[in-house]
Amino acid sequence: MKAKPIQIEALRKQLTEQYHVVLLFGSDFGVVSDCAEKIIQIILPKKDDFSLIKVSKTQLKEHPSLLIDEANTVSFWTDRRIIWLKDADNNQTNAVESFLENIQTNTVLLLTTENLMKNASLRVLCENHADALAIACYEDSESDMRFLIKEYLKSNNYYCSTEVLDVLVTRCNENRLITKNELTKLLTYMGENKEITVSDVENIIPDLKNSTLENLCFCVAGGDQKQADKATKILLDNNEIPVTIVRALSQYFNKLLIGKDLLLKKTGSDVIFKKLLRANQYMFKETFFNQLQLWNKELLLKTLLLLNETEEQIKSTGTPAEVVLHRTITAISGLARKLKRQSF
Repeated sequence: MKAKPIQIEALRKQLTEQYHVVLLFGSDFGVVSDCAEKIIQIILPKKDDFSLIKVSKTQLKEHPSLLIDEANTVSFWTDRRIIWLKDADNNQTNAVESFLENIQTNTVLLLTTENLMKNASLRVLCENHADALAIACYEDSESDMRFLIKEYLKSNNYYCSTEVLDVLVTRCNENRLITKNELTKLLTYMGENKEITVSDVENIIPDLKNSTLENLCFCVAGGDQKQADKATKILLDNNEIPVTIVRALSQYFNKLLIGKDLLLKKTGSDVIFKKLLRANQYMFKETFFNQLQLWNKELLLKTLLLLNETEEQIKSTGTPAEVVLHRTITAISGLARKLKRQSF
């Protein structure tokens, strides 16, 4: 079955009685992480080391029957268990299918991973199997963010006016992990005072417009090393993972590549903006157009290759992810500055 993150609470009964596999996938790791926490809390309100078992792809490769063995192990301490496999991919599809066919206990297999294509075998299996649930986790829209903030405040017994909520939505980041961290800081500041005002928000939550992933992309592609480093630090300090930053950069440079093709085909700038920018990004139209003219196709392709290599290095080498990320951002920003100097 397919579902959206906002439907998790409504599926509480099915999560505790029906589904044996839950797949969380998508480009926004913050939403994936948040959904995983909600599902674990629903299934295991009192989780412990015996009820939440984490397995890796390496373990599963070495022991193909590991999922079934773990699932069908009877526990003397709990009647509900979750097996959590992170970074799942199509290589585990057969193992997941076997799990669904042979499960004999009240165990749920939780799979979390990055974005999956519509025809990905793992996604297709979970979307179509009666005992599996697939939840796509993408960037929160403004309405999603508004709902998330209202629910978070309500669950902690705080409240605010519509005006204050508008300010919160404006100041909070599209990334869910960052937003929750900012809201936690705000509630800590509020203490026993349950009514939040605009001044409270302005005192505690900085205007994050200039530190979002998208603004980081504009800075890197424009050669603004100082602002790129500042934005990266804010994102990392708020628990954004380096791989997500790399993927955001890849998505942006892919937009530049598409835009460059459209520009070479004499496509009008307004058409290009509508195809590639969201409505709330139109303030960056001039910046985006300047970068389309600055970069050529060859260098855009090389940059995308570098970003792909960076993601692989973060996943597979012992070098700290932040170091690899900084090295790549410095290289791309430096190239952009060089292109700017050559254009004068």
